[in-house]
Amino acid sequence: MVERSMRRFAFSSVFISLSFILIACATRPDLVIAPRIDFIYSASFAKFMEKGNILFNEGRYNEAIEIFNKAIKIEPYNALGYVILGQVHLRLNNIEEALRYTSLAMEKSFALASAYATMGNIFHFGLRDYERVLEYYDLAIWHNPYSDAHFFNRGQVHAKMGFNNMALQDFNAAVYLNPFYITIALPEVIFLPNWGNLSKH
Repeated sequence: MVERSMRRFAFSSVFISLSFILIACATRPDLVIAPRIDFIYSASFAKFMEKGNILFNEGRYNEAIEIFNKAIKIEPYNALGYVILGQVHLRLNNIEEALRYTSLAMEKSFALASAYATMGNIFHFGLRDYERVLEYYDLAIWHNPYSDAHFFNRGQVHAKMGFNNMALQDFNAAVYLNPFYITIALPEVIFLPNWGNLSKH
């Protein structure tokens, strides 16, 4: 019973910490982490993840990498640790490492939306390969259709590729899911035809 309670507490702590990362990165969609946690197996894993997230938020990325590596040594089959490492390496512009860790996350869990979103971010902001970006953002949305960040990031790519109507649809979806996005979506859509149709939920 005590162990079960500790696991629940650990799960809640990590979930709250990762939620703060989402809020902190809201104005930098290229750096958004939007993980969907499927399983947290141990309190020790959660402890390292929480500590790593604190270091990440403080901009101490190399230290964060050390802590996240300790987490995945405890639970090498937990995809979440690899997703976060991919995001940290993307922040440091270590594209090869970001690709490696994110690919490992996708191998560990084919249904983890944040792994596809992170891979999309790598191709979007790191490699500028927009066709590949759409492939991964589509998969991220398929696995988690309630993430405002996924829709916003895909909307950016649609706009860059000239798919204006699709971009507007994505930005509308982001605003519908999170009204805060109206403040950062406007600069993105103001040059699109019919941008006045942006949702104001």
